[in-house]
Amino acid sequence: SLSGRPSTVAEAGRRIAAETIDLDLAAGRPSAARAQGSVRLDAPPNRSESDKASVAYGPDGAVSSLELSGNVRMWGDGKSGTAETAIQLPARSVWLLTGNAATSATVVSGASRVSAPRIEIGEKRRDVTAEGGARAVFAPEKDRRDVVPSERKPSTARITALADEVKQTLADGPTAGV
Repeated sequence: SLSGRPSTVAEAGRRIAAETIDLDLAAGRPSAARAQGSVRLDAPPNRSESDKASVAYGPDGAVSSLELSGNVRMWGDGKSGTAETAIQLPARSVWLLTGNAATSATVVSGASRVSAPRIEIGEKRRDVTAEGGARAVFAPEKDRRDVVPSERKPSTARITALADEVKQTLADGPTAGV
């Protein structure tokens, strides 16, 4: 086990800094890591900040799960999110964001916003599923500069309400990378 105060750990395409980082090693490879206090994770183009973070590594040394907790803030590729807890499941290409008793998790893309106690972001599917009293505001994207006007496709949104669940799929993928 390695420990540092303050600490920075850099690995392939990812850097984490915190007041304290504890790293568990097995057979010379990281097996788990815990960070506390002003945690900042940079994995360009994405960035996040939280009070705590924990990482589990698979036998191959790849991240098998990442959990951010306490005042989580995330940014990347024109999108942002806030939550009490955010869990990345790389094998499923999914982020799970949850709020707490006082505040819902929120995902913002441009002028569109989704808030709910639980939000699932499908990175590969490029969709958002919000559950439990979900609230959403969808606004068209103005001034998209990534395509010329003649190539612009209108954003399409499909909203299905099932009890307390709202599922949104945006063809342009405004939630990817959050």
